[in-house]
Amino acid sequence: MTDEHKDLIPTSHSEPLENQTPGFLYLFFVQVSWFVRGLVNITFLPTLIMVLGLWGYHQFLAPRLLVVDILGFDLEQRRLLVEGQIDETEALRRLEVLKGMLASYPKNTLFLRKDAVLFNGEELEIQVNQNQAPTYPGDR
Repeated sequence: MTDEHKDLIPTSHSEPLENQTPGFLYLFFVQVSWFVRGLVNITFLPTLIMVLGLWGYHQFLAPRLLVVDILGFDLEQRRLLVEGQIDETEALRRLEVLKGMLASYPKNTLFLRKDAVLFNGEELEIQVNQNQAPTYPGDR
């Protein structure tokens, strides 16, 4: 050991450690904190892990069901085609807009036809404007 490191090692204390009274911080962190640490380890941490796990599952993994009136959309486009209000390219453009709308939802979304769902379904309204361009999730 070199001489410059000798002053870093304590050689004597003003009072032996056995005779010193423990301070408040010692009592709190050593004597009381075992209860607090146990309480945190037993209750708060598992509850936090469970809540975060449930939130993550419902946010990213759980399937979401949406009801889409594809048949009504198709019948409306055919009616407009027959009446001459839109041409074939406009009908195809509107179909592309619908595909873009459906593709913009997360991958855990499942679309059901409206005629297959009896009740209690969250319905997705299909509205295609004249000037609306088809958009896909990668276009944003």
